[in-house]
Amino acid sequence: SGMLLKGFATFSLLVSPAVSVFGENIAEGTCGTGVKWSLDDETLTIKGEGMMNDFENPTNSNSTLPSWNPYKKYIKHLVIEDGVTYVGDYAFYGYDKLEDINFGNGVTRLGNRVFYNCKGLTQLNLPESMEQIGDKWTNYSDYGGTFYGCSGLKELTLPAHLKFIGANGFSQCTDLEKIFWNATDCEVDVTGYSTHDVFSYCPLQEVDFGKDVVSIPERAFYTNGGLTTVKTQGSIEYVGNEAFAGTKWLGNQEIGMVYIDHAAYIYKDDSAVDDPIIVTLPEGTKSLSPRAFLGNKKLVKITIPTTLDRIGRATFNGCSSLGNVVWNADSVNITDDYYYGGSLFTSALSKIAFGDQVRYIPKLMLHNCSGLSEIKLPNSLREIGEKAFYQCDGITELVIPDGVTTIGTQVFYGLENVQNLTVGKNAQNVDGYYMFSNCPHLKTINWNAVNANVKIVASSDCSYTTFETVHFG
Repeated sequence: SGMLLKGFATFSLLVSPAVSVFGENIAEGTCGTGVKWSLDDETLTIKGEGMMNDFENPTNSNSTLPSWNPYKKYIKHLVIEDGVTYVGDYAFYGYDKLEDINFGNGVTRLGNRVFYNCKGLTQLNLPESMEQIGDKWTNYSDYGGTFYGCSGLKELTLPAHLKFIGANGFSQCTDLEKIFWNATDCEVDVTGYSTHDVFSYCPLQEVDFGKDVVSIPERAFYTNGGLTTVKTQGSIEYVGNEAFAGTKWLGNQEIGMVYIDHAAYIYKDDSAVDDPIIVTLPEGTKSLSPRAFLGNKKLVKITIPTTLDRIGRATFNGCSSLGNVVWNADSVNITDDYYYGGSLFTSALSKIAFGDQVRYIPKLMLHNCSGLSEIKLPNSLREIGEKAFYQCDGITELVIPDGVTTIGTQVFYGLENVQNLTVGKNAQNVDGYYMFSNCPHLKTINWNAVNANVKIVASSDCSYTTFETVHFG
């Protein structure tokens, strides 16, 4: 990008330390299509319409640097005007004289390592327009870290529309003790390495969540052991996996289910007690966090309320004694886990009772639940997701109620001991792909659907199955 010098004062070496080295309107240039910069005294102004260019790591030879870089040690104030939407990678990397930033309300995104080691920043006023800070992880050295090492920051406010913070976004902000978190539904980058967490090496003590915040992202405060105070205002519906793992706040919670507003976050077990655990989540609970009962071998029964609409697939991973489930959730999303895959329940599940308001059974819900000998579906049911009963080997008879309109792919696949299957009369959208495959003992199909649209995409939809009779209702 180009640069135009505007004339230096010839007496610059003789001025008092309190006076700027340069006069006003020192230099100007471009830093993106339709975006310009100008330096007046100690203030750098970025203006125009659109996105700034990205720059490169100045510690590498032959890097592309911004054309204001020769004035780095004189820049104390930064103004980014309203028309600028993006601030590029490495734009102010290591600008340790920078004291304040005035963001325009058009800025929606900040690149990677933009303000890396800007140790002179003591306040950060992010605009309400801000949606993204840093990019998603791609490699170990060139992502996130937007405000890494801004050690002058003591407090931080995250605006409501913020949706994403990249890894190491505020790492090494070694004076940062308090966060006002107003981002209603924000994700933080999760690399699986604690040294790359968003707030790693920050001495956080308190986080205050605003009145409209609905979610707390996974691993948000994973490395912040000193976090003692968490304040919410009743609006939280979901708390991500390991959001408060290892914090003093979690350590101070009582034994049992830890709730954060409407979220059932994690079950704190008493290792000194071997009694069986029975949990009933109260109505009003919106979510059960991923890994909430991970490896809990004492949980024998759980009741899921009608209000639950989100649960992690690894929530009951390793719960080898969980044999009884009462499931009342009428429509729930099972979220996948980046580390623990597989089934929602283990083969220990021997009984599941569905409430009379359940409308939807998610995909893979009873995947590999070979201990089940009976599945009685409620009349309220309307949709069965993909592979919902996949390889439930203990089932000998399965009746799909008349109210069900949608049957996903391979719902009946691998029911190795099923002998009788009944499809209700209102089934309309039926995926026929490998529909009755691997059901070697299937003898009778009672097909009552009067207007079904069966999507058949393979010639082997009944492979390894030799049923004897089909009854049409």
